[in-house]
Amino acid sequence: MMIAGRLIRSFRQAPIAVAWICAIAGGAIALYHLRDFPWPHDFRSAVHALVQLSPLTGREAIKLWTFWAWSGLLIAAILRKIEPQLDAFDACLAGAAGIWVLGYLMGSILGPIGLFRGTTVWLLMGFATVLLFRAVPIREIRRPGFGVGLVILAIALASFSLLPLQLTSPVVPWMDALCWPASVQKVLTFHVYLPFDNDPYGWWPPPVQTPGVELFYAILGLGSNIHLGVMAETAAMVPMAALIIVAAYRWGAALFNDGAGGAAALLLFLTTIFRRMISMRGSAVDLALVVIGLAFFLAPRRSRVLMAMGALMLGTAIPSHAVNGSFGIAVAMAAVVAFLIEGDFRRALAGTICLSGSILIGLPYFAIATQFVVPGAELILLELVGIVVIIFGVSLLDPSVNESSFSAKSWPPLIGRFFLTAVTAAILYDLVERPGAMIYTEIWHNFPFLSLSALAGVLAILVGLRPAGVVTMFVIGAAVAPALVTDHFGWLIALIARQPADSFETYDLERKIAEYWLPFFLVFPAAGFFATLFEYLSPSIVLVAMFAMLLYSPPHAPGIDYDYNEHSIPINWMIDYSTLSEGYWGLTSDNRWTLGPAERQLIHLLYREIAAGRINASTHILHLAPELLVFGHTSRFSVFTGINDDTVTYKPTAANWEPVLRGGRARPIGRLADALAARPAYIVTQAAAPAGIKIPPPGYEKLLDQDGFILYRRSGLPAGHPVRSTFPNWIALSVAFLIGIGAAILIKRIRPMLRS
Repeated sequence: MMIAGRLIRSFRQAPIAVAWICAIAGGAIALYHLRDFPWPHDFRSAVHALVQLSPLTGREAIKLWTFWAWSGLLIAAILRKIEPQLDAFDACLAGAAGIWVLGYLMGSILGPIGLFRGTTVWLLMGFATVLLFRAVPIREIRRPGFGVGLVILAIALASFSLLPLQLTSPVVPWMDALCWPASVQKVLTFHVYLPFDNDPYGWWPPPVQTPGVELFYAILGLGSNIHLGVMAETAAMVPMAALIIVAAYRWGAALFNDGAGGAAALLLFLTTIFRRMISMRGSAVDLALVVIGLAFFLAPRRSRVLMAMGALMLGTAIPSHAVNGSFGIAVAMAAVVAFLIEGDFRRALAGTICLSGSILIGLPYFAIATQFVVPGAELILLELVGIVVIIFGVSLLDPSVNESSFSAKSWPPLIGRFFLTAVTAAILYDLVERPGAMIYTEIWHNFPFLSLSALAGVLAILVGLRPAGVVTMFVIGAAVAPALVTDHFGWLIALIARQPADSFETYDLERKIAEYWLPFFLVFPAAGFFATLFEYLSPSIVLVAMFAMLLYSPPHAPGIDYDYNEHSIPINWMIDYSTLSEGYWGLTSDNRWTLGPAERQLIHLLYREIAAGRINASTHILHLAPELLVFGHTSRFSVFTGINDDTVTYKPTAANWEPVLRGGRARPIGRLADALAARPAYIVTQAAAPAGIKIPPPGYEKLLDQDGFILYRRSGLPAGHPVRSTFPNWIALSVAFLIGIGAAILIKRIRPMLRS
């Protein structure tokens, strides 16, 4: 009996240990039951792929992780210099996400003038390392508490399958996600960022571009000396998953408490975020930047640095994905309204001004998306003005104000509760009385456990079981309301956007809400529910129940699409296992790289032309393809070179031209004669020309004819300034780093002389 009593006490007093035991033992049992999982998988193929690819992918991952970690710590050190009392955890998180903001701003400002280079990044790194080394907050790491312990466990659960998947995926294993690494590659290859001409892939219309994410991956590639944009993306898979998990924790902790943050980290597995983030596309990964920005913007302690960083992140979230970023701004505006209701007028004014700066930082995206071409200097000026506005806004904060004086009033919580009740009632009414309310019905059907938990969390707030402030109630209501707006006022959105109500743009907005935004933000009221259970019951018992839900999902219907439906953690592991053993790109010439020998030779020749100066960032290649196939053999030279691809294709035909292709550079076969008449510098063909059209036209020479790939160059094409080193070697980067160190040492020695 004494032993049993000790075990029970240990069970209650060590919930994190209980969680690990549940995860390991429960996960192993669940995997055993899934041994006949219908997706193809082969252990020997998985091991072979790891052995073959991990020497390259592992090396690139180590380089990128090291750069991201050290640059993030340097940003954290800068923030601690500005505000010494800043919590070390928040400083490190701001640094990890801050390199995203820095990449976007550096790329936007320095990219057009050709200074967004690896040598620039390394020079700044050397300079900052000397000046800030002693301020790096790594020495203040403390033993993790309950919530952070759950975060570490969530990262381990995600990495269990994601790390081997990353190591066997030199190209992102997702069908329509190659346009973004092509844009990254253009920056890496030509050392220039042209806002209105940074879409070498060319299939999709301009609004699909996400310069915030593309420049973030570019700075990771430049800083870690990774030459391929696709590998800069895939090398960031695991740390990006960790950032998403930590972001969920920080937002949950900001809304409720540490336990809610830990619960949010685990409840992410009830969404499809870990299925979709492997694409590294903005619609998935931008959610991390949004919630970190919101958490810092709403930080209870009146930290000027955190509000400024939050506003910068929300501004950068707009060009990283316009839908997520715009909704993030809207949620922050709801918080400003809550500040006003509480009577905190100074904070509301500061927040309004900061959000104005955020919008200015994000405005260049809308110019790019609409092709409203303006001089690059004006775009840069918008961003610089946005930064200045944010700095002015946070200067209005008074850190000495006692926030308890605002929370002592009785009527503001009533308004917050009324707002949250109204939003919840409207959603439930749509579910019950309006079967045509597509988004909420879909969410309820596809994410049953998450939806029920979120509803329970909202009810716990409304009846007073879960303490929540006015700001929390307003931002939760605002975060789950976008589908109400599109369901009831979609016609108005279409009218403002000058699009038909059934246009592709309106449809795409609804899909982004249903597939990304809403499942992700339902996590947080659900986390509030489990945080309440942690307080009223033993946390260990609650965690056992949570892992039963996370590890053992009910039987699914045959043929279910796991990219759209709630599923267990072991099922996600098995899907990743299938991909890492079989490869994703099975219909291409190489199921890992997508490239066969002929296309590799084509890319080699194109790089030779770049080195000779015949191809630059403005060069366009006419590409004749049999069809536009994301999965198939359609050449992806733009993805691996960054050269603009102007595709003319037999399929789809002009009569069947899909809405998603309208506005891109791809053209149906009937436009081939016009394209040839423009005398392009280069022509790549993968198909025979139609009757009556000769390829090549007179005045072209053949450079390659191999396995269906033919490359022509216009005769007499002059060589430009030769690119002696398209990708700088380690010597050039080291010299830049040493110059930065020397400059920092010089400043440190001169500073005392100037003071004296």
